[in-house]
Parts: sequence; structure tokens; C-alpha cells
Amino acid sequence: EVKKRYANEVREFFDIVQDILDKESIYRGKAITVTKQTDPWGNVSLDFDIFEMKVSNKIVLNEDIDTVVRNFIIDDLGEEGKRCYLFSGGYGNGKTETAIKVGAAGLTKGMAYFYCKDAEVFHMLLKQAVNYQPCLVFLEDVDEIGSGSKRDADMNRILNTLDGVQTKGNNLTVIFTTNHEKRINPALRRPGRIDLVINFGNPDKESVGKIYKAYFSNLPGQEKLD
Repeated sequence: EVKKRYANEVREFFDIVQDILDKESIYRGKAITVTKQTDPWGNVSLDFDIFEMKVSNKIVLNEDIDTVVRNFIIDDLGEEGKRCYLFSGGYGNGKTETAIKVGAAGLTKGMAYFYCKDAEVFHMLLKQAVNYQPCLVFLEDVDEIGSGSKRDADMNRILNTLDGVQTKGNNLTVIFTTNHEKRINPALRRPGRIDLVINFGNPDKESVGKIYKAYFSNLPGQEKLD
């Protein structure tokens, strides 16, 4: 009788609690590393850990890449809708540092930044991250879970999460990186799932000059360098 009589009041109470949790979460507007946690019975969950975002001032991108990152990614952060970007290119060309730079820009706009450390739980994180929108989710080496030409269970789970109702219509930005773009399943690369692919090439002459300046600026005699 009590359950029936006060069902509406209890439901309203929990709605209020949920609303407070959503709005006042300690993770909202923060940078968070996400790792997999497995209990003794084999159940998998997510472990969140807030970290201090540090952007390197010694990462130099070629002008064309820098322009795309600033004008088509950073400027769009916080806008309504779901966006997914792939940073592709060789080792050491600034993909991860650029993703961190984008994340730092997102923090200034009040976005939460999730750095997924384990590709295996990416689909779980994506479902949970929408509770903290507007938010940004970053996963390195997406080819670890998205390679091959066949659509196996893991691939279908990723695609269903990207396409599904859990993320549709939400204010969500996803950044993937890869050193091996051709290995990524075509189903993941198609427009609508990945909106923009940015190829990080080797530094051009102008970028090399800026890199030398960044590293040598505090050394004696640097003003004499050509």
C-alpha cells in the first residue's frame, strides 16, 4: 500500500537526485583518464581518474593541419550534435598532443574530456560519457579494435554505439588516432561515422624551423642560429 500510495513522490525524489548528480558531478568540465576495472567475478566496469591537462608548447604542426584543427575542430567544440574525427599519420607527428590540445580547448568551454586508456571499454565509455555532455572522448590507436575487413562482434558493438540511440542527438565529440589508417575497417571509416580524417604528415621546412626555435630558445648563442 505504501509503495502504491507514494510511488509518484519516490519517483520525483529520485528524478531530483539524478538531476543533481548530472549537473553537479565532480567529472563535469574536467579531464579524466578512463581505465578498465575487473572485479574478482570477472565483471568489467570503468575507473575514472581526474588528471591535470598539460599542453606542450613544443608541438608544431604544419600550417595546413593547424588551420583545420583550429577552424574545423576547436571552433566547433560545444556545438550541438555528435562529431567524430580520425587523426592519422606516422609515429611522432603530433596526433596525441593535438588531441590533448583540443581537449584543453574543450575544458575552457566547460566540456568534460575523457582519455580512454583501454580500447576494450570504449563502447562502455561512450554510453556513459553522454551523461556529462557536452563532452569529448579520446581513444588512441583505434586500429587495435577497429582493424580488419570483417565485421566481428567487437566491431559491430562499436558501430552500434556510435550510431545508436545512446549517442544520437547528443553533444559529443570523439577523436580517434591511428598510425595505420588502411587497417581500419571500412565500415568505421565511412562518412557519418567518421566526419573528418586529418593526415599528420612529416614537418615541412617552416615547421622544422619553428621546432628548432622552440627547443633552442633558452640556449646560449641561439640568436646566432640560422
